[in-house]
Amino acid sequence: MLLPTITTKQKEILLHLYKFRFLNRIQIQSLLKHKSPKNTNVWLKDLTTKNYIGRIFEKTPGVNKPAIYFISKNGIKFLKSSA
Repeated sequence: MLLPTITTKQKEILLHLYKFRFLNRIQIQSLLKHKSPKNTNVWLKDLTTKNYIGRIFEKTPGVNKPAIYFISKNGIKFLKSSA
């Protein structure tokens, strides 16, 4: 089975998630040294739709917490194949 293609920055996000296990968008953005969240959100959404990463989002009224991301099924396959 072929994995969907991803960009080099998305590969970098996967490696950071492998290193730290769980990260939110703010932490990923600071690790990538980006000032604007626009590109980071696009990359995370693309990785989520391609099943490279999973997302935990707790919706609580009155509290805005960022989603927490972790490596999913295709992400594990990608990391095994690139090792």
